[in-house]
Amino acid sequence: MDWRLALVMLGALPVFAGLVHWLTRWAGPLPGVVAALVLYWALIGALAWRALSGADRAALLAHARPPRLLAALAFVPVVAMAWLALGVLGDSGFPAILLVPVAVMALVNGTAEEMFWRGALLPAPDREGMVVAWALFALWHVSWGFARGLASPAGTAGLVIGAAAMGAVWMALRLRTGVLGPGIAAHVAFNLFAFADIAARNWPGAT
Repeated sequence: MDWRLALVMLGALPVFAGLVHWLTRWAGPLPGVVAALVLYWALIGALAWRALSGADRAALLAHARPPRLLAALAFVPVVAMAWLALGVLGDSGFPAILLVPVAVMALVNGTAEEMFWRGALLPAPDREGMVVAWALFALWHVSWGFARGLASPAGTAGLVIGAAAMGAVWMALRLRTGVLGPGIAAHVAFNLFAFADIAARNWPGAT
């Protein structure tokens, strides 16, 4: 566990929450959240890049086959999120062409979060470090609750609970396989539909 990085992220959380609130108030819910995401990626990307060597990054990005039960635990929430998102997209008027940048954002977010929260923060996972990294990952999702006017499937509480549940599954993938590849794949797939759902709910004219 890299405790220095953990303290940095704990200290940065209230600052980022305030930034999310200000950006969404100034630019509107959807543009503000996108801007905040870009800043978040810059932060965790820079910290992960600094903490991990090129060889470490290459090793962590490798793929491995997870146990079947664990793969199912990672896959079922993706199907549920897809069902929810597709129902919202159909009535929102959200342009289909904009699903391309949504997919890019899901790819960046899933990869960056796995590289940081379950990579740089846990270069050699231990039980205590796992719990702290898992809790910090879930806690950081509180910051999105400060987004002014943002419509989401389950509100701030649901977002944090979902992050805690999915974070536990992605952490298990990291521990059982020793790499980040399976977790990245599951994380990106889940984010694809979660981001599409939020984009559709907050699209101008969405009902």
